[in-house]
Amino acid sequence: MNIFRIAWRSIVHRGFGSFLTICSMALGVMLVVSVLSSHGLVSDFFYNNSSFGYNILVGARGGSLQLTMNTVYYLSQPVENVPYEYYLAFCDKERKQEALEDSLDYRTLQNELETLQLVGSPSAAASALAALIAHETAQNLWLTDFRQRTKFDQDGIYHEYTSVAIPLCLGDSFEIGTDQATYFRCVGTTPEFFSELVLDIDTEEKFQFAAGRPFVRKSEEHGFFECVLGAMVAKESGLKIGDTLNPTHGDPNDTNATVHDDAFTVVGILEGTRTPHDRAVFLNMEGFFLMDGHAKPVDDGQSQNEATEEPFEVDPFEESDQAVESGMDVGDVDKAAAGTDGIRDPDFESSELKSVPLPLEQREVTSILIRTSKDDEFGIYAYYLPQKINEGTLESTLDWSNFRPVLAQKAAQAVNPVVEVTKFLQ
Repeated sequence: MNIFRIAWRSIVHRGFGSFLTICSMALGVMLVVSVLSSHGLVSDFFYNNSSFGYNILVGARGGSLQLTMNTVYYLSQPVENVPYEYYLAFCDKERKQEALEDSLDYRTLQNELETLQLVGSPSAAASALAALIAHETAQNLWLTDFRQRTKFDQDGIYHEYTSVAIPLCLGDSFEIGTDQATYFRCVGTTPEFFSELVLDIDTEEKFQFAAGRPFVRKSEEHGFFECVLGAMVAKESGLKIGDTLNPTHGDPNDTNATVHDDAFTVVGILEGTRTPHDRAVFLNMEGFFLMDGHAKPVDDGQSQNEATEEPFEVDPFEESDQAVESGMDVGDVDKAAAGTDGIRDPDFESSELKSVPLPLEQREVTSILIRTSKDDEFGIYAYYLPQKINEGTLESTLDWSNFRPVLAQKAAQAVNPVVEVTKFLQ
């Protein structure tokens, strides 16, 4: 009798036990194969999306992996926000100056100078001349002081190491359906996200639009409230160019989550990228800031010019350049929207007010996508910059303004997303 007949007779003799053994072995093999297959799919997903259009992430201090997952893959919840000035540290002086001129400090200064110009009696030549001299003197002194404090005529402290810097604002979602609703992450960003950022540094592949166009900072038709849909969002929601959507504020699974009253108009739909961008709704960051609950409160502080005991008390929003360009009566709108300290009330609702950008001091960003200078052939900046940022040098960018954010994040961290993903998988 050979060994196979002996084995078969043993199996038949212990039929039930043999059946259980066979089932256990089959189940074990199936589980091992499932785990290996799942691990392979997950690894492929992360590895295939680990060559980004940037090589540094900057965000609030906390878990570096959480910052990476939240920013790169739109998973998890934001760690915290950082002041908008941190983003300006990577920008050129033109972009920096544009933002500084939207600050509470600068608006206060401009209004005081305009008030000073009107002090003299226009009927008396001597008084008019004295007022003009006083105005010119004050303008030179105050503007010089503002330029020195803000380094107005200088690039951001890290601009020389930076090729592309894109801010992201996260925290809101877009809900599809009611029962067992599907949620997609809303990403507030700038138009440069589509024009300067690439999908892959190695191939320099850029975003392509299946329909429509990128949003602009401010359009004549929709103002600040335009958005672009990822391919998967457009497919599952059925939204088309010209449709509108209302983001949900906060965690969509939270019972306290509310739908914003502000509607964004869809102006573009991205082609499929096989990346997490397909699952995102990209909002114009200027409109994102103007939605309820997104303006950061600031400390009640006087501007440096008011500290010199000048007898002029003015509203920082009155006669602002942005408001004049929009044709609005700032004296009526901003007196209702701002308190005696001139700080915009985040809960004030007005279509006119939402045509004026949010002041710099009341802005925050969740993270910043940094692509280091293309002249850096050996990638030295990608290792140098995170070390400098993690030492706390970005905090110096908060020293210029007299209107400080309440409980602002005072420290940032910088991480290399590819390194974080590799460590996670290992």
